[in-house]
Amino acid sequence: MTGRGAPRTPYERTYVLLPPQVGSAWVDAVVRATWDAHRYTIGGSADDAGIGDLDVRRVIAVNPGQWRGDLRAFFAQHYPGVEYRPVEAATPAALGLVLHGEDSPPTESPSALRIGLNDPGEQGGAQWMAQNAPGGLLYVPIILNDSPRVLNFAVNARVVVNLRWNWSTDCGGQGTLPPQGRMAPFVQACISTIQQARGVWGWSMGNEMNNLREWPAGTPLTPEYVAEVYNQVRDSVTANMAPGAVDPFNAGLCDVQEYWRRLWACVKGAGFVDLHGYIHGPDAALCWSEVRFGDAPLTWQYFNFFGCCQTLLERLPTKYRGLPAIVSEFNHIDKGDGKTGWVGDARGGEIVRAAYRRLMEWNASGQGNPVTGLAIYRWRGDAWAVAGNSPVLDAIKELANGT
Repeated sequence: MTGRGAPRTPYERTYVLLPPQVGSAWVDAVVRATWDAHRYTIGGSADDAGIGDLDVRRVIAVNPGQWRGDLRAFFAQHYPGVEYRPVEAATPAALGLVLHGEDSPPTESPSALRIGLNDPGEQGGAQWMAQNAPGGLLYVPIILNDSPRVLNFAVNARVVVNLRWNWSTDCGGQGTLPPQGRMAPFVQACISTIQQARGVWGWSMGNEMNNLREWPAGTPLTPEYVAEVYNQVRDSVTANMAPGAVDPFNAGLCDVQEYWRRLWACVKGAGFVDLHGYIHGPDAALCWSEVRFGDAPLTWQYFNFFGCCQTLLERLPTKYRGLPAIVSEFNHIDKGDGKTGWVGDARGGEIVRAAYRRLMEWNASGQGNPVTGLAIYRWRGDAWAVAGNSPVLDAIKELANGT
């Protein structure tokens, strides 16, 4: 007969010790990352983690600095023999990556900001960044339809892949997310793509889902429907994920702030926030503009960047307020003469520098979610293509290299 507390038979125990006051999203991240392969024990009690007459007692202490006192010393004193392994993770998604055996996203100060490119379809922006802006943000929209892709980004960049069913209907596409009858094969294509991918820091799904031009025929992309597609993918993978960015100025289905709130209330979790932001005209000063829309329902919304992003961050559910954010599309919408696209003169570079400074000011203020990435829209593909635009590219290069 074994003594009280002694194991029936010897076994190894690995205990993932979560810090005080974390929510269920952290528990969910541990389960999704480890349950199928390891069946780790999960809890929030240091005593529970250390106790037991076992040959191997291993404690993975998540963010040990959030405990009072020295956890390593605690185990050495009260539970000698424990194998102690501290790990750091800024978000539940980052913890999932650590426990899944991948490298966690770099620890950065709240004001850290990467600049780079939105490069749809992998059209050469990555190569330009490798030579001129290493370590920046590369945001890559990928069309799947119902077929998975094999993605391997062997580049020195923080790569975020935006998964879409197709392009917008005004560009001849079929919509950013599938209709109800095509949801299942698209979800499986997303899962397979994420599971096979290499070199991707984060994944977002869908693009400006509140804009009617992104809707597939016969399916309004309500916030609840978008969240359903997103959650089905997220529940099946261990990855750093976020819903796609909304159009900050569009009220086609409903007021964008209502759409945003409903969407984020329905998603089961996220590791970052994906945003779009623009200025109306080739004037760098507009990055600090306080002008708001004059007509309902957008009288609450700023007419320009960064205000149009700030308002959305302020409307996130409380549990998402600390997530890092990225601005995956930024440009000046028109050239001031009624034509769309980037200007090709010095004003383009001034606007890029102004947007970067505006975000650095926001981060330094500590008011809300830190913005850790700015992707200039876009490398190739439409009137806003910056390939060959020396003023814009020189500014990106300068800011990326700190010169």
